Amino acid sequence: MTLAPVSFAHAADGSAAGGVPGVGTETQVISGRLETGVADFVYLPLEVPHGVRKIAVSYAYDQPAAPKGTPGNACDIGIFDERGIGLGGSGFRGWSGGSRTSFEIANEAATPGYLPGPVKHGTWHVVLGPYQVAPQGLNYRVEVELTYGGDGPAAQRHYPPRRARGRGRSWYRGDCHLHTVHSDGKRQPAVVAAGARAAGLDFMVSTDHNTSASHGAWGEYAGSDLLIITGEEVTPPRNGHWLALGLPPGEWVDWRYRARDDAFPRFARQVRRGGGIVVPAHMYCAYVASQWKFGFDDADATEVWTGPWTYDDEHAVSTWDQKIGEALRSGGTWVPAMGNSDADSEPQAVGLPHNVVLADDLSTEAVMEGLRAGRSWIRRGRRRQGRRSSATPPSPRRPRSATPGASGPHP
Repeated sequence: MTLAPVSFAHAADGSAAGGVPGVGTETQVISGRLETGVADFVYLPLEVPHGVRKIAVSYAYDQPAAPKGTPGNACDIGIFDERGIGLGGSGFRGWSGGSRTSFEIANEAATPGYLPGPVKHGTWHVVLGPYQVAPQGLNYRVEVELTYGGDGPAAQRHYPPRRARGRGRSWYRGDCHLHTVHSDGKRQPAVVAAGARAAGLDFMVSTDHNTSASHGAWGEYAGSDLLIITGEEVTPPRNGHWLALGLPPGEWVDWRYRARDDAFPRFARQVRRGGGIVVPAHMYCAYVASQWKFGFDDADATEVWTGPWTYDDEHAVSTWDQKIGEALRSGGTWVPAMGNSDADSEPQAVGLPHNVVLADDLSTEAVMEGLRAGRSWIRRGRRRQGRRSSATPPSPRRPRSATPGASGPHP
């Protein structure tokens, strides 16, 4: 749903109304009401003039007491720039879900979860995601402040290398589901990388929700001893979450669709074109939006163990076991299992659980290939201090087939 556009007054020289030429600020407030059953995304168009240095957005919404057993109000937020809001397009500039009440974007810096860069003139869109709307409705208030002036120096992005010092063909340990302050996590990237090292991991994957903003922060925390792989947790509304692992640094995957829209295969193909893999995450998590509804035709693996073991992991393992049986009967391919921590804050532990993957080298490409082929098993905790895992690879290599006698996941 797209609302009427909001314009900002500005002088011919690009200054704010009443401001000093070339500098100053201007604020507009947008308020409205959303009813139960509103569209998944509500777009607020902003006509941004020339000469803007920074855009700052804050928002709030009411949270009336909902009847017992009925969800209360919850509303996410993000923004797209003048390049548009087309599905999978290039206009994405950031998303913080419900983790922040404000954000800023400028050429030299941006709030975590958002992409720095010039604030160019044209139609921008603040996007609201009414995750839940109480029976009483949801009243919102969005405040947009433009700061005028020349752009500052471009922000530096330090992407991690796609290879670390490995041991050749060997078993490598890694956690493929981790969050930072760039989405709903409380940890800085430096703390997550330190946690991966403390857990004795060889690699980790960054999977902040619906944003690639953290990719440019990982370069300084990677090293010869730790491969940091870029990814994203993609969270379509009310239809389940999935991991896009091994994305090219800086690449973003759209999440604005449901299973009924038949868009998921398109974005699964996008991930694979970049060398990555597609993994349904915590399929039976108790949250309202997490139950998996996209099927397994476009899945390269599936997460069956997420964080400390609970009943929903039992259910995920049961589904995985059922899919193996179906593949065996049909002669199709089986879907490998994965285990990850989904850690975002204390006391959640990085690496509990994690994957042990047979890969030709400690590189993004080799690790993704090992996971895709199912040459992996799941471990609960860290390895013993001072020990490095190794293994003699199976020979010959066998395809990921469900025909009798073919290779499968380790128990």
